Amino acid sequence: MDDSEDPSPFAAFAVPKKSAVEEYQERSRRSRRTMRRMLGCVLAGLAGAMAGATACAAFDRPLDALPSILIAAGCGSLLGIAVGWLLGAACFGAMQMAKQRVPTQSAAPPSRDPMATLKGLMFAWSLIGLAIGASEGAKFGVHWAGGKPGPWDQWTIVGSLAGAAFAIGLLGFISRGHSADL
Repeated sequence: MDDSEDPSPFAAFAVPKKSAVEEYQERSRRSRRTMRRMLGCVLAGLAGAMAGATACAAFDRPLDALPSILIAAGCGSLLGIAVGWLLGAACFGAMQMAKQRVPTQSAAPPSRDPMATLKGLMFAWSLIGLAIGASEGAKFGVHWAGGKPGPWDQWTIVGSLAGAAFAIGLLGFISRGHSADL
């Protein structure tokens, strides 16, 4: 066959195949980008949950109680993140155990990457844990400051969830603005 001849009329539409190294590098880049987004989301949620829980717990308290409530909310949310990671890993283990007991069909489609499922569960449970931890930490901070439980203490979980949701939404809005050409 002559080099000037095109071997196939569809050769111009053929997609060049990536090498294994290029595929690995692409997966690695996507994984790092996803981890950065998750970490940014957790940190934004941490700041928002701390602020929301502290605002509710310190609403009718003197100003000198604010630092102890904020510090306790931060410690509680960090502890909540750690507990959330453990619960996410436990949920993943339970899902894997349940999957082994179910008989598989030979024509079943290949399953997703199990590490993506693990990361997703740990991320979701860490967000839940940080909100609950910030709420409980703020309540402990009220005790630490020498205050008595007040009517706003029952709203610390709502403030924590609202603060985390607002901070994560703001992060998403800001990061979307940087990625698009406006």
